[in-house]
Amino acid sequence: MNSTWSFYDLATGLFSGARYSGSSHTLADQLAHKGPGVGVHEGSVDYLTQRLDLDTDLLIEYIPPSPAGDTLQSWTWDPVTKSWLSTATLLAVQNLTWSTIKAYRDNLESGNFTFNGHVFQINKVNMAGAALDGLIAKTNGELTWVQPWKLFDNTTVIFTADEMIAVARSGVTYIRNIHIISSLLYSRIYSPSMTIDELKTITWPK
Repeated sequence: MNSTWSFYDLATGLFSGARYSGSSHTLADQLAHKGPGVGVHEGSVDYLTQRLDLDTDLLIEYIPPSPAGDTLQSWTWDPVTKSWLSTATLLAVQNLTWSTIKAYRDNLESGNFTFNGHVFQINKVNMAGAALDGLIAKTNGELTWVQPWKLFDNTTVIFTADEMIAVARSGVTYIRNIHIISSLLYSRIYSPSMTIDELKTITWPK
């Protein structure tokens, strides 16, 4: 009569996952090929979640060793799926939250700001250069110095040296305030008393 057998370790009762389906007359040959220390249990088993109780010869639940955890993840056994589930650690959620905040900050830093009713696209290099040129012209008494500047809506305005310097300083202030907010959020995110639930509430202030 044909049947199915599962092979297991005689010392631990752990199944290897190997099976033999066939006649009981050839089972001994199959077992011999497995070498010493191997037993056989009639029937199919889930070798990932079952093992053989060596005292009772009954199948019992088996929870395999968990994967190695680290600073970014831990592992929890789920009895429903009968598997180890990865759970993000506090540090992992902190890093993800900061990454989101930082990306938003970087987007703001390359965005727009308003000064004296005009909307400017941030360009730190060009603004600093134009302001410096205006300052030099002002220092040299070049009263006719002006700087054409294209606004966010693609219209062009003409700035005097004083106006160009004021525009650049306004841009610097805008960026400085962005980084002040960013620094405060960073300190809050990585606060020693921070919790994962609280991290979920942290966003860039409107």
